[in-house]
Amino acid sequence: MYRALPLADEDELVARVVPPPATVLDLGSGPGRIANALVRRGYTVVAVDDSEEMLRHVQGAETVLGDVASLRFGRRFDCVLLASHFVNAADGDRRRAVLETCSIHLASDGVLVAEAYPDSLDWDDAVGRTSRLGDVVVRVEEATRVGDLVEATVAYELGGRIWRQRFGARMLDESDLRRELSSVGLAFDSWVDRGRSWFTARLEPSFAASLPRP
Repeated sequence: MYRALPLADEDELVARVVPPPATVLDLGSGPGRIANALVRRGYTVVAVDDSEEMLRHVQGAETVLGDVASLRFGRRFDCVLLASHFVNAADGDRRRAVLETCSIHLASDGVLVAEAYPDSLDWDDAVGRTSRLGDVVVRVEEATRVGDLVEATVAYELGGRIWRQRFGARMLDESDLRRELSSVGLAFDSWVDRGRSWFTARLEPSFAASLPRP
């Protein structure tokens, strides 16, 4: 299913922020949906995922098998890419651990390009809606929001087969996001898409010197 999901111009978004050639650390790369496209654009990419099967489909990038929350790779990058919704992890400790991985792998003038749920997302309205991403049909089957915490089930259908994912998430407004980033030495930079679901962040100069080294 992940291999069937199409590229949604994420490579173009990265290119607008950090043009090639540049080094990119793709955290949670999956089968290389974005990493492969970045390689074709001329980036030097390291793709990290905790699934060996996923990494077998990455083409042209260096691959690292591991958990993005505990990764200490020993190198810094012009860009760290954090697609999907690690930023909205319901577990605050894991969310900060992933963001710390981002900060300690950024070059001093590097930029984090990350995805998050838009704070305007109406989960009640989303229930029952169906969308198509290439050959994959996506449907939010149920969602319950209490305060800023969400429990939801999303179904993915491909070729007559259905995979259901149940997950928890914490919704963050921009103030929340700025606080979370600052806690690991990152400063919010700007939203980089109209839907306010992708943003950039950079190292806080005053905090960079105290960060643990990879």
